Amino acid sequence: MKDRLTRFLECGGQIQFMEPHFTVRDAAITSEAIEPHRQAISRLTIPAISRMIPGSVTTDMGSVGFNFFSQTQPPAGICVEWSNTYPVEWEPLISELLRLREALQLKFRG
Repeated sequence: MKDRLTRFLECGGQIQFMEPHFTVRDAAITSEAIEPHRQAISRLTIPAISRMIPGSVTTDMGSVGFNFFSQTQPPAGICVEWSNTYPVEWEPLISELLRLREALQLKFRG
């Protein structure tokens, strides 16, 4: 945040628009590699409606997530996305999803 503010001020306070960036990579991943994460996620329960303080709704937020597609034709796919600001009750699920994403990313590194 501080770096973004500094760049904003250094550019004369002019608003700069950045195009979104997408990355597509392929890797062979077995179902056994993601099974522990699937089991951990299936055991979790989270409230669909949070007990957050009323009036804390905003539309100015980012999101985090990933897409996963099988090699079958047609491919099966899973898209997981969540706000970078989420209720505290969702922390166990978000943590496990981040562990799954990290495990998938390790497969792309070799």
